[in-house]
Amino acid sequence: MPGPVFRRGERVALHTLEREDLDLVARLRNDPELRWGLCPATPESDVTIERWFEDRVAETDASDEGAQFVVVPRGDPDVAAGYASLFDVQRPAGHGEIAVTIAPEHQDHGHVTDAVRELVAYGIEELRLNKIRGRALATDGRWRAALEDVGFRLGETRREARRVDGEHVDVVSYSLLADDWFDREDTVRGLPGRPPGATAAERGLDDPDSGAVDGGER
Repeated sequence: MPGPVFRRGERVALHTLEREDLDLVARLRNDPELRWGLCPATPESDVTIERWFEDRVAETDASDEGAQFVVVPRGDPDVAAGYASLFDVQRPAGHGEIAVTIAPEHQDHGHVTDAVRELVAYGIEELRLNKIRGRALATDGRWRAALEDVGFRLGETRREARRVDGEHVDVVSYSLLADDWFDREDTVRGLPGRPPGATAAERGLDDPDSGAVDGGER
């Protein structure tokens, strides 16, 4: 069963990623349909996944920068559909990168786009990042569409930067600025009088400002 809920979107909730979720991570990172993304294309053993957990989860917990989540459909809270990452957070520039991996059987339900939206909201509204980046294979239409739906703009193209199933493929870079995020008509959270993340009632708060940690912004 997934860990506790951290953020709630319209279609998915982001739960904390625990050591017990590593079987899911290993399955998705080795999946023949998914492993050609920006993950290593070589087999990843339990030892490799454990190292990934220590580097990406334990380290971000300790430094309070970035985060790893399990993506869970709102209508089926006992099912883990994939995992999502906010990583490579750079201070003082205020940049970070996101990635989302959803199991093939849970795709085409809007889960990727909603997970992207919640990662961006967390990074910009709560961590006060100024720019969120995303990278994609030029051939990965589903991931590119999710980024574009949330407002990411196409940037650099690295020609033939990856080798996928015997063919060289371009890698494209996207980015979304905080100003662009708050200019979107569908962005309402994080604005004056509106708490970031789930609603105040869902987070157990009466005052949106009462959830501050250590009395200040991060």
